[in-house]
Amino acid sequence: MSMMQSVEEIRKLKKSINENGLTIYSGICCVNKTEIINSLIEECKKEINCIVLDFSILNYNRKYEISENIELIKEQIKPHSNSLIFILEFTNCEGWIEIINFVCNTLKNVKLFCSTSCSFSSLTSLSKAYTIKHQFNELVYYPPTVSQYFEECYEANCETYIKYGSTIYRSADEYKKIELTNQIDFFKLLSMFLILTKVRNHFYIEVFMKFLLENLDKKLTIDFTKRNIGKSTKLHIKNTKIFWKYKNLLLDLFILIPIKTITISTKTKAKNTRLQSKFICIDHMLINKLENVSNKTFLIGRNIFISEFLKRNLEVFAIEKNDEEIGLVGTLFNGKKIIFSYNPSNDDEIIHYAVGHQLKDEFDLVHFKKRISQKELANILENFVKNNIK
Repeated sequence: MSMMQSVEEIRKLKKSINENGLTIYSGICCVNKTEIINSLIEECKKEINCIVLDFSILNYNRKYEISENIELIKEQIKPHSNSLIFILEFTNCEGWIEIINFVCNTLKNVKLFCSTSCSFSSLTSLSKAYTIKHQFNELVYYPPTVSQYFEECYEANCETYIKYGSTIYRSADEYKKIELTNQIDFFKLLSMFLILTKVRNHFYIEVFMKFLLENLDKKLTIDFTKRNIGKSTKLHIKNTKIFWKYKNLLLDLFILIPIKTITISTKTKAKNTRLQSKFICIDHMLINKLENVSNKTFLIGRNIFISEFLKRNLEVFAIEKNDEEIGLVGTLFNGKKIIFSYNPSNDDEIIHYAVGHQLKDEFDLVHFKKRISQKELANILENFVKNNIK
């Protein structure tokens, strides 16, 4: 059995802090990352003088003036002893680069840990103003796998996993807290990042994001989006640059992850592989926030199956025929193929392209229909995914 995810993450973060002057910890917000950082801070306080600047949206006491934050640091630094400074959601503060430069250039015997919910590498490539001249180590957080979730979560079951995503709770009180925080419209939390990307109309990016999440099993090209987004929303994508700007924003915020697709040609019987226009969501909790989506449970299951392979750096493909996704194929560490077929009529074709005519590779076939109930999805998770994708 693997280490619990939070213990493993904290060990990894402490190692980076010990080995590097500046550690950047990035990843989607609201899916355990905050709890991991809080636990890290509590552990580090036992060993070293810790200073915490918290710019997260839920910290109503945060100070935005650069000079005020620098003064806070100066007041808490202990002369002639080592210190560790935590700057949480540092990219929410417009003057973060000045604070980091002050710490790295002025203070001795100090290590710096900064967390953010956007891709720091992408952010620094946007403008020279965001360039850090100091060496840093960037670590990216990903939500736990199904097995990690069940290993660590209090009274975990497949129904709560489907409903609340990968958010781990460790007691009955924490479970009540999860229920409360899930009442918050997660999409509104996007507003704290948009200042970084100069997207001024928050409504547009929210509509665009919901549209993409509702259509994750489709080929999300510019043409598809232009043709269909106006049917269900008031947003019309007329400018190609806007499409790429919005989509890249969702990628930079760790909300979308691209996946590989095998397209089967009915004319030539050939197949080609590409990495474009197909995505999953970083955590199916976001999909559960969507309203009036008829195939929501299917989209959640698809997201879980694909992410289970990606989180383990295992190969996984969506299988597409005539511009329609018909199944998924993942490969385990031992070479065994796991095939998810959306319709039994496509079984033979998917097996042929995934395994080959000779059927040399060992494989399991799982029927996963597009009109699936939560109970049926829970049964697949319990009887197959939970214990077989390792």
